[in-house]
Amino acid sequence: MKTTSTNGIQWLLASVLFASLCGSVAVAGEEFKEELRQTYPLAADGRLSLENVNGRIEISGWSRDEVVIEAVKHGKTRESVEAVKIEVETRPDHIAIHTEHPAKWFWWKDDCVSVDYTIQVPQRARLKNVESVNGKIVIEGVGGDIKATTVNGEIRTEGAAGNVKLSTVNGKIATELAALGGGQSVSLATVNGQIEATLPANADAEVSASTVNGRITSEYSSLTVKKDFPVGSNLKGTLGNGGARVKASAVNGSISIRQSPAEK
Repeated sequence: MKTTSTNGIQWLLASVLFASLCGSVAVAGEEFKEELRQTYPLAADGRLSLENVNGRIEISGWSRDEVVIEAVKHGKTRESVEAVKIEVETRPDHIAIHTEHPAKWFWWKDDCVSVDYTIQVPQRARLKNVESVNGKIVIEGVGGDIKATTVNGEIRTEGAAGNVKLSTVNGKIATELAALGGGQSVSLATVNGQIEATLPANADAEVSASTVNGRITSEYSSLTVKKDFPVGSNLKGTLGNGGARVKASAVNGSISIRQSPAEK
């Protein structure tokens, strides 16, 4: 069963069920591990997608036209660790990584397994879809388009220069953009958590932000914050020529629009 075979409400319900069963398990005594390391060629602007359920994901860009995948499976028993499979589909322009668990896995807390990924990709690679349920996602030095989502966990990106779409239910979102202009699109959304967006000083973008319970702050004088009635706040404004689009939304959490420290 692929971890993302359901979508919408069904996927969210499965995620909540997983969190309630697996998130409470503490491994006592010996922990079983299994490690994987594989290298595959990928075009300089190729795509990578990743499906995970539980565990940290770290992706970084480098100068080689290849992908290095390092994965570590952690579990309470050898049987549960070996039952979780990592499948990799490869083409010259696309690599897809699937974390697959036995069907019963969602229902037995003793079978809970986490998989931590550390992946290197070409600097101009496009992250088509990086998905998780429980776990932090960190992406650094990847200049192509980025789409990442998790249910319970923080998402951080640094050095993004393409389209960016980040979403989580319970967790903070922090992104630092290396470039912002043209037809670029940036979308940041969380339900329970803060959003921090650091933009370059020469950004050209229409910026909007909204929150229900939380403050909105900006280091740019052209971005105006207003209080909504009876609750909530919003921000709107234009930076430079307004070529790109930046949208940030939170339900319970503050939003901060910052200027790159190196360019203040």
